[in-house]
Amino acid sequence: SYFCLTYFPHIFKHNFCFAHEEMFSIVESNNGVTAVTGFRGLGKTVLMGVVYPIWKIIKGERYIIHTAADSELAEERTAFTYNELTNNKRLLSDFEYLFPEDADESDFYLKNKARIRARGIKQTFRGTINPKTSTRPGIIICDDIDKEENIGNQTIGRKRLDKITQELGGSLDPSGIGKILWLGNLVHPNYAICQFQQLIEDELKTDNQNFNPDNT
Repeated sequence: SYFCLTYFPHIFKHNFCFAHEEMFSIVESNNGVTAVTGFRGLGKTVLMGVVYPIWKIIKGERYIIHTAADSELAEERTAFTYNELTNNKRLLSDFEYLFPEDADESDFYLKNKARIRARGIKQTFRGTINPKTSTRPGIIICDDIDKEENIGNQTIGRKRLDKITQELGGSLDPSGIGKILWLGNLVHPNYAICQFQQLIEDELKTDNQNFNPDNT
């Protein structure tokens, strides 16, 4: 929260709460796929989808991918990031190596050789690397994966769930410390993120027949 309020006061105009602390703590302590859900207006996208990756680059991350339901939505996230890394004078005065070296807002490198890239969920992720550092993605941000027009089709959500847990998971750094951060709202059972929640609940019920997700 200190980092956010120090360098992005124009974005974070409301107080932080326990939910923000909890989401950061869980994401930071887990690798693999972590889904973050919550009410609209919680700030999932700006906190964990935009500022968290910038903070991780400062901490040493060198390849981040933003993905969404299509490439245009993904490029909105990288354009947002590009704008901050180009025009945020206070951030750049302390971390000048964050300045982008390229003009392409959908796939660019920073002065410290970190790479930030946009990919639609339907595009391929296998084998992608940052050639300047010879590293695979360390963080993949999945935001706006589900579309309302797909509510009536369970298969679309299932395919996107499989894509995230299998292909995206397989594209992470093989060291096992990579993160897939999945942001979304639990709108409809056919949504991919809702099916992911159900998958987790079913696995927990297998271990404990008395498990009740409403009490957790």
